Amino acid sequence: MGPIPSGPGFTVPTQEPAVQSNHAASTLDPNGRPPASDPLRPDPPASRLPALVTALAILLVFSVVAISSVVADRRDRLVSPPPRVSQASAVPVDANSIEFTSADGAGRLVVRGHAWTPADSAVVPTYVHLKVQVELICTSGMISYDPYAFQAFDASGRLFELSEADTAADVLESGTLAEDERARGSLAFDLPQGDVTLLMTDEATQTVTALKIAD
Repeated sequence: MGPIPSGPGFTVPTQEPAVQSNHAASTLDPNGRPPASDPLRPDPPASRLPALVTALAILLVFSVVAISSVVADRRDRLVSPPPRVSQASAVPVDANSIEFTSADGAGRLVVRGHAWTPADSAVVPTYVHLKVQVELICTSGMISYDPYAFQAFDASGRLFELSEADTAADVLESGTLAEDERARGSLAFDLPQGDVTLLMTDEATQTVTALKIAD
């Protein structure tokens, strides 16, 4: 090649732009702009934030459930067991005895026996004298007793007071029983012979208990 021509009238030709490769040209859209994404360029990695938030939410729910279960279990263990009710096992349970509870204690009324005899009553000749042997047993607290705390009513529901004619030596006296103490005595009523229910009241004339005496 010869020397590069030069001179006042010579102009250096402008260099033509390099021709884009077929690959570069193929990445342009018809308007000459690059496409939204390059199929040959790998996509950016997906964000892990949603999965992390979901995992934290599940862990939080599990923690709340676990803590609630532990607290509930501790509360159940702290609940005191129900108190035991003491019973007088030495006193047999049969048709002639009944347990009762008063304002000051608890006990048992026992009928040890009864007998009918002619009544010395000119007012009501059909009445018969009933004598009842009773026993009072205090099982807890204190039990106050008195012969006039007892009444009797017959099958028709009529109520009869204690007989004033009873002068037996073994008549039930008045007193107070402490736990495991007992008292015995007799009660007498003038009434028609038949099925009778013995009624016991307290000092406020409130019914404490009642026990049927089968004839």
